[in-house]
Amino acid sequence: MPITITEDFNNALGKFEYYDTDVVSYEALTQRKHTDIRSFWNVNFTTLYNLFNLNLDISQLNLMDMGAIEGSQTILPREPWVTTGILGSSAALGNRNALTFSFSSAGTKTGVSADTPVDLTSYASTDTITVSLPSCPAALDRANSYVELSDANSNIVRLYFTNVTTGTGNREATWPISALNGVLRPTIVKFSITATAACTVRISAFRAFAAGWTPTKLDLDTRRGFLTPILDKDGSVPATAFPKIWRSDASPGPGDPRPINSSLSVVFCTGSFASSNTLTLYLRGRREDFITQLDLDGTDPGVLPAYGENQASLAARGHQPDYGQAAYNPVPQSALEGLLQSDLSYEPPTDTTPARSQAEIERTPDFVSESWIEVKLNFGTTNSLVIGTTETLTDSDRYTYTIDTGTVPFYPNNHYVLNVDLEDNKLQARIHPMTLQQAGPASPMNPTPIFDTHVVLDDFKFKRRRGRVGWGFSFGDGDAYVDSIRTRKLMFGEIQTNNFESLTPVVGARLFAGGTADKTLPTGVFNYQNSVITVDKYNAQS
Repeated sequence: MPITITEDFNNALGKFEYYDTDVVSYEALTQRKHTDIRSFWNVNFTTLYNLFNLNLDISQLNLMDMGAIEGSQTILPREPWVTTGILGSSAALGNRNALTFSFSSAGTKTGVSADTPVDLTSYASTDTITVSLPSCPAALDRANSYVELSDANSNIVRLYFTNVTTGTGNREATWPISALNGVLRPTIVKFSITATAACTVRISAFRAFAAGWTPTKLDLDTRRGFLTPILDKDGSVPATAFPKIWRSDASPGPGDPRPINSSLSVVFCTGSFASSNTLTLYLRGRREDFITQLDLDGTDPGVLPAYGENQASLAARGHQPDYGQAAYNPVPQSALEGLLQSDLSYEPPTDTTPARSQAEIERTPDFVSESWIEVKLNFGTTNSLVIGTTETLTDSDRYTYTIDTGTVPFYPNNHYVLNVDLEDNKLQARIHPMTLQQAGPASPMNPTPIFDTHVVLDDFKFKRRRGRVGWGFSFGDGDAYVDSIRTRKLMFGEIQTNNFESLTPVVGARLFAGGTADKTLPTGVFNYQNSVITVDKYNAQS
């Protein structure tokens, strides 16, 4: 059954639930369960409360309702580390986070972090925990380096790096969850790193993984709830780009939410502006082609056609078509050699002889072409906003806006909100600044935008129809991230009526809604001078 589109983008276990994509399989998305035990942020954040980070006893919530909880804010402080290493953004990792230990000679350095419990109880004993070690040096003393975890009951487990492959390069230290010996809600994490000579050791991530986790260049940081650039288990940059994803039902299909009008807001951090980054929203997504008059030709009245339409079949539909599932594909005569005329002529469905109509010959089902509205924000080395559709083939047919950072306060390492409003055949995109900086608490969004496309009216590009909403991202900067995606307004149904050009009584109305029949006659209408209620299918508005 259809689901309500939720406001929050993230999932407590890193899974992309209620999302669909045609690049990475649906199963691969939902099975990407993982937990960031530590992610090495050295900056403060402000976030809205959610049920996943309410580390409160139930008795503390007795006097609060859900509205009060959801409207509250909490400061997520920098990860509490006492360390001889360096915490936070590492230029060597494209500004991704790391805990870095630099040795001028042989020795041992430590880092200790005490924080709220991390719940690993949902993982199977054969799932894994992994310490990622990008560019691991040969001087790392594997036998004497370890990570130690403690829980609130003073249970302690120590895991040595003896399984790390020797030599220099991207490495991982991996253990099964069973190796934790029951320490499944650790509160204290301690790294003790020993080197046999001068070197640099970076720990880029400490995570728990389910067996089905697959890496892409972006993933969810479960400690902060951000979608951000990550490294693979061994500290290398994943080769697979993050795909475009669509809001969907629990199992993608006919139940997917398909609003007509949408208003979306994306809260994001620009990162260091050292590389190219894109943030893209997709609206009214359908994997179908524009229909042409050829789709309406060539069938006999009363016959339900496999290809083509006539006025009788259009009347049976009850509305005018706008998109079709076949593409015009001229067939050369050489492709028909060896076929009999009977093979090419239209045959009744009861005839067992293979038949191909002319419409079938010149058209093929199109499972590739897609049609949706695309709003793409480029930031970093290039700053612009581009509006088009997937049917838009040339740059001249797109709306392109340059964001001049010399006159517009669009800065690196700042937080902004991209608001996109689509209504009928009008679209408007705006960028608002957040007073939140990486080192300070948040304040509400500044209502004055720094950038505004104003209303763009286009009857051709912005077809008024139902379709899914989705998004896709590509971040070259390791410190850029998406905080949240919010749906501010979605319109799924409507009432369409005849044009009422006078004050005379209305004869009837037709109701169009996704959950009802195509034709719904009103009941209980006042009978004005013996009027008769009928469906007027010739004057209905499309």
